[in-house]
Formats: sequence, structure tokens, C-alpha cells
Amino acid sequence: MCPHRLIKAAPLELIAAALLVITALGAFIWISRSQDKADQPGTSPATIEPSRLLNYSIRVRLNPGKNPNQPPAQLAGEIIFSASDELCFIFNSPQDGHLYIINEGPQPANGLPQYNVLFPDPKLTGANVPSLKAGQQLFIPSEQPPWFPVDQEQGTEKLWIVWSERAVNEMETIRKWLNEKDGGEVKDADEIRTTQQFLNQHYSAARPVAEKGEHQTLLKGGKDGLLVYPVKLEHR
Repeated sequence: MCPHRLIKAAPLELIAAALLVITALGAFIWISRSQDKADQPGTSPATIEPSRLLNYSIRVRLNPGKNPNQPPAQLAGEIIFSASDELCFIFNSPQDGHLYIINEGPQPANGLPQYNVLFPDPKLTGANVPSLKAGQQLFIPSEQPPWFPVDQEQGTEKLWIVWSERAVNEMETIRKWLNEKDGGEVKDADEIRTTQQFLNQHYSAARPVAEKGEHQTLLKGGKDGLLVYPVKLEHR
């Protein structure tokens, strides 16, 4: 009985062993070919481009009343400003998009931030219409005289930049405050809270990278086609 059993089992064992060898050899060849492809030039994983790109710079006149002959300076970033200095902000991008600029005052009022809409002006740009075209250079303010005066209030204010592929509902809601009567000041408490939550949430979720050059700063990053960034302006 035993010899017959051994004779019958041997071919099955040999077949199983052969299959194992063939499987191992096939796996080795597949891994080797995959490694060869990965080592070849031009086959590295594609670089993921940032969601949004935006350049900004600050043009400043240092107290033109005292320095009438001093030409404006263009800065890539922030400095400490003084009362009576005058500022202008310049933006450009290789992308089309919806740009919103919201100023947050240095001191809260009644426990809430003080927001002023600086851009876009409802009179100049319709709702849901891209307000910055690729390659366009945008100056804020755009009207004459083209300067924002630095007031007497001390502290650090923020210039919130919202740069989006699509129109942003929270920002479209507060555009209406930029009119002759309100001057951009957001006066509705619920809208102030909604704006605060939106800005802080999206900035915390995906903070852009800020690359400072000689005359301008490049912002890149964001998430889902939306970039939110605060430029801090300290004045005393």
C-alpha cells in the first residue's frame, strides 16, 4: 500500500513545486521591468501644480506731506507704516479668477472684527464675473487718487486676499457694502461672523506658500481652487 501511494503522490508534488517556481520567476520579471521603467528618464511621477497662483506687491509713499519729492517705493512684503503714509496694492496672476480684498481693522468692535470691502467694486464688476484676468495688472484702489491713507489707529491690521477659480458666495454677499454710503464697512453682525469663519477656516485648512522676491510676493497653493491669505500691515 505504501509504495503505491508514494508513486501516485510524487507527480502532484512535482507539479506544485514547478508552479511555485514559475510564479516566483514571473513576479521577479515583473518587478524588474517596473524598476527599469521607474529608473528611466522622463518616467518620474508628475509634479502637482499648485491650485492657485497670485502675485502681490505694496506701493508706498512715506508721509508725502513731509516728503513731497520722495518717489513711491514698491515692496514685496510688509513694513511698519506710520500715520499719513499712503499705500497702493498691485496684483497679477497667470490665471483668470475671482479676487476679493477684505481689510480687517487692528481692533475689534463689540467683540467682532471690523471688516471693510476694498475689492471688487460692484459698480465695476458684475456678480459671478472674474475680476482678474490672466496677465492683467490690477491696482487697488483704482480710482484717483490711487492711494489708501494710513490712519492714526495703531496695531496690526490684515489685508485678506481671497483668490478663487469660482465666485465665492460668502464674499459675493458682502460686496454690496462697497458703496458711497457705507464705504465698504460691513455692518451686519451675522455677515461679519460668517466672513470671520470663512477666512479663518480656509486659511487654516490650506495655508499658501509665500515666496518673497525683490519687488513682489508670489502666493501659491490653496485647496479646491481657493486661496486665502492675510497680509499683515503694522502701523504705529
